[in-house]
Order: sequence, then C-alpha cells, then structure tokens
Amino acid sequence: MGSVRTLNNKAATLFENTEMDRGPIHASRGGALTDDVADQSVLVFGPFCMSITERWLRKDTIQLNLSSRAFDILAVLISRAGSIVSARELFEIVWPEVVVEASNLRVHIVALRKALSDGVDGLRFVINVPGRGYMFVAPVKRASSMEDLPLTLQPQNRLPSIPRQLFGRAEAVEKLSELVLSRRFVSVVGHGGVGKTAVSIAAAGVLRPAFGEDGVCFLELSSTTDPTLALAAKLSIAPCPFNCINTQDAIVRFLKDKRLLLVFDNCEHVIDAIAPLAARIFDEAPSVHLLATSREALRANGENVEFLPLLEHTTPGPTSHNIAPAVQLFLERAAAAGGPPSMCDADAPAVLEICRRLDGLPIAIELVASRVATHGLLGIAELIEQDAVLTLQGQRSSLPRHQSLNALVDWSFNLLSADEQQLLMKLSTFAGSFTLEAVRSLYGQSDSEGARTAGALSGLVDKSLVQVSRSRTALYYKLLHVTRTYCAHRLERQRSGQAEPVMKTLGGGDIHEIQYDGTVTSVIASPHQSDWASPALQAS
Repeated sequence: MGSVRTLNNKAATLFENTEMDRGPIHASRGGALTDDVADQSVLVFGPFCMSITERWLRKDTIQLNLSSRAFDILAVLISRAGSIVSARELFEIVWPEVVVEASNLRVHIVALRKALSDGVDGLRFVINVPGRGYMFVAPVKRASSMEDLPLTLQPQNRLPSIPRQLFGRAEAVEKLSELVLSRRFVSVVGHGGVGKTAVSIAAAGVLRPAFGEDGVCFLELSSTTDPTLALAAKLSIAPCPFNCINTQDAIVRFLKDKRLLLVFDNCEHVIDAIAPLAARIFDEAPSVHLLATSREALRANGENVEFLPLLEHTTPGPTSHNIAPAVQLFLERAAAAGGPPSMCDADAPAVLEICRRLDGLPIAIELVASRVATHGLLGIAELIEQDAVLTLQGQRSSLPRHQSLNALVDWSFNLLSADEQQLLMKLSTFAGSFTLEAVRSLYGQSDSEGARTAGALSGLVDKSLVQVSRSRTALYYKLLHVTRTYCAHRLERQRSGQAEPVMKTLGGGDIHEIQYDGTVTSVIASPHQSDWASPALQAS
C-alpha cells in the first residue's frame, strides 16, 4: 500500500502543476490545483473516466480491470498529457527503488493500450515517441464528481488512427506542431507514400489539447472533387447549390469566431479548389489553424511549406544500437507480417541494401517487408532487381492508391500535364542523377524546346516526382527507384517495339553512359556529389 500512496501523491503533485480547467489539459505549468481538488477530481477522456485516488477506470458505466502497474503508468501519462514522459521517469515513479527490465514497461504499455482500445475508430491515447518516451495525446477534462460527468463521453471529431509506429519522425512531428501553432497555415509536401498523412495526424494529436476536445477537424479529400462542399458537410453547414462562393461565405462566417484546427488531407487532385478556400479561411478566420498534406504546395496566401524527407537508411545495420529509421520500419513490418521477430548480423547488409534501393520510401519498405515471410530477404532483393515490386499487393484496408506501388505512382502520373508525362517517362532512361543540360543534350532540343522541357521539369519537381539537390556549381535531379521503374514500363509500352535505351554504369556509379538510337552521351552524375534535399533548395 505504501507504493500506491506514493504514486498517488506523486500524481497529485503533477496535477498541481498542470492546468486543468474546463478545457483540456495543456503542457504548460502555469496553473495550479490544490491537493483537495486533485484528490476529488474525476478525469474524463474519450469514452473513459478515471479517479486516481480511488484507483478506478471506467468506460461509460463499465469498470475496467487494469493491473496496478498499468494503472500507475496511465496516471503519470495522463497527468502530463501533451508532454513526453521518458521511460526513465516512468521507472522512477512506477517502480521506485526497484530494478526492472525495460521489457516490463513495454508489456504494461501494451496492456494499457489494449484496455483503452487505442487506435480503434480513430481514437488515440498513448503514443510512443521513438527514442524519447511516451505521450498521452487525447484531450482530458476534469469533473469534480461523478454527477458532473457528461451524458456522452465520446468526442465528436476523431482523428484517423495511425496504423503503425512512426520511425524517424519525432522531430518532424514536433516541428510541424510548433509551426502550426506559430504560423497557422502549414502544408506538408512530399512524394506519395512518404508518410505525410501519418505525420500530420500525429501532429494534430499532439495539438489537440490546445484546441479542445472538439477543436480538431480532419477532412480526407481523396474521394471528393469539391473540397468546399466536403468541408461544408463536415461542419454541418447547408451548402448553396451551384454556388461555390456563397458556400465559402457560409463556411467563413461559421469559422470566423471559432478556434479550430482544420486538417486537409490529400489536396493534390483538388489543389485549384482547396487553395483559394484555405486562403480565405486564413485571412478571415484568425483563430483557425490549417494543416494540409499534398504532393505539391498549394501556393496560397499565408501558406508555409514543410517538405517531408525520405527515411534515413544509411546508419548501421539491424543489430546496431543506432538503427536507421528505414531499417526499423522494415524490421517492424516484417515481424508484424509473420516474418522473423529479429535478424542477425548476417542479414544486415541485405536489409540495408533493400532500404537503399527503395530510397527510404516508407510505403515501399512496408510493402516489401510484409512479404519477407514468403520470399525471404534474398527473394525480396531479387523482386526489386527484376522491377517486380510495383505489382505487389499491400493491405486491403488501405486507400486504393496505396494498395500497390503501381497505383501509388499512377495517381500522381494521371495528375500531370501531357508535357510532364512525356518528360517523366524520358527521364526514366537515366540510371542515376542528371542535369537539365544533360536532358537537352540527350534529346537534341532547340532553344524553344529546351525552355519547354525546363518548364515541365520544374513542374515535376513541384509535384515531388523528381528529387533535386545542388552542388556548388549545378543542380542535379533524380527519380526515385519506384518512379523510375513505373515510368520505364510506361515508356516501353508506348514505344511498343522500338529500340530501348541501354543503360550502363561506369566508374563505380560516377558516370552513366546512355546509348539511344546510336548516339552516345556521357553524363557526370554521382549520387555522392551532394546530399539529396527538398525542392526548396531550387529556390535557395
């Protein structure tokens, strides 16, 4: 009993330093509660209510059975909702003066998440921040007694669940959260399948305490052609038929005095419609914050663009203490799909090579890792070498464009102009990086044709289909393996029997000799000349 009283006292102390008013908990330390108030409080989050001093947890009217340690962990996390609590702090509070294995904490976290149905129906409560600790992300309210509890505990606005742990994205989530609060309008831009939606959902979850229980509105746009009508429906605003401007007026009037976080997910196919809508909301609803995801920037007033990079995959292998995020993701997905739970030193080079060939693209890594149990590491490497990964089927529950790599690139390709489509297919003949001058030289273009090519290439960079880096003297461009393979297949079908380019790598990958219709052009294109970067470098 002594340890329980100690834990309760420590939790009460934490609550004294946590502002819990009628709104949700914030990570600030400005407010204070007396011991008496903290002891008598009933905490409400999602469909749950909890009393720390009486040590019970209920879902609606049903009391749940939690182990003593799991309850203590929840008490600590909920007392610091919105803040990261390190594993060391949890050990010091929950297991004071006792030496326990790290696995004990993971076991109780799993049990806690199971009891809370964490991730079901889009409700998230406890998330892991890799390398830093755990965070309680749901909004929390305080009721002075059971009689003050609301009749319904379910929040109206739910965020979609994140189906997997986010590896290598802790800094991105933290930075994105800060930008949304300080700049109000942020777009997350990157290649398809890089994890824009997952990172944005995680950031919105972190921000939820700042906007209230019903203060986050998530709008998935991939299945709509009219984002104005979709937002009106989400906000329960009667639209004005056949009049987009009047509907926007109604939306802006509704939002004008609201404090809200709007998350617009998958904007690229409705970008011409969502950009002016977002700009109006930014200008006319000063307490509304906007977070958008897209494969290209909206180019709207007030927008701040944050490019989401590919996962790092160049650090030491799977048995190292410093495992690259891409490798962590591969191992986790392989184990979840029935593969081996761990891999030995001998497997490290194969895993690293697979992640390197896939350029650290999360969706591609997830998809091939899920087939390790079937094909083995060598079999996966052969599938990549034979360009057979495009048609591998992913999770049936995913969006249609995420169910295969072919569908992933197809979605972006179909949004391109005819000039951009033709250029992208031609660029698949480059085995490595290349310059604009190399493209012009290869295809013998006149000045007017060269200007047209430069415009199309700029569009491909904007749409995240071509990666760009810069050295001291030139810009270099590159296609990701998935994109290059897809476009090479399309080019082959288009030419239907014409002589195909033959690509040969010389000098350890530093020079690519491209033979096409009898013409030989040598292009200096070392992938080691500079670090790959976001399209923002083009303007720097």
